Amino acid sequence: MFAQRQFGLPFVQVAASQSHHHSEAGGLLLHSVECAEWVGTMANATLNAKETALSITAALLHDFGKVATMGNSSHRMVNHEILALTLLEPALLDLQKQWPQGAFALRYMLSWLANPRKFPKLPGVLLVKAADQYSAALSARDKAFQPLPQHYYWASLKTPYSVQFFHRVN
Repeated sequence: MFAQRQFGLPFVQVAASQSHHHSEAGGLLLHSVECAEWVGTMANATLNAKETALSITAALLHDFGKVATMGNSSHRMVNHEILALTLLEPALLDLQKQWPQGAFALRYMLSWLANPRKFPKLPGVLLVKAADQYSAALSARDKAFQPLPQHYYWASLKTPYSVQFFHRVN
């Protein structure tokens, strides 16, 4: 997918969000790699090799739909998670020919929605969700504190939808 110009180029150029986290050019790549690295560290310690590989892949691709939504406002009508599955489907069909269980597991990991009363079928999906939130929170906090002196211990970041408040311990 990354070798195809219409996907690979935007993936390394667009922001991960409009004004929240990793909102600079190249932010999608940075956020995705951060998530994949963190998931890799955790998964290697707790999952088998195949589940680790699937978890890292899901972390790298979890925001893949943003190659369409961040570059084109009309594509924002469709959730970027759904677009990710749509854009990745040709590659998933190829994977399915070689490793059906892996292809369906990856589809599951990219589409899983949290249910507070149930655990996911694949625990690695929890690592992907946690890595996504952790990377986004660190980036947003860094953005909020960026213009402030080191001795400040609180800051806020205004987004189009809310104001986020952050603290740090000095």
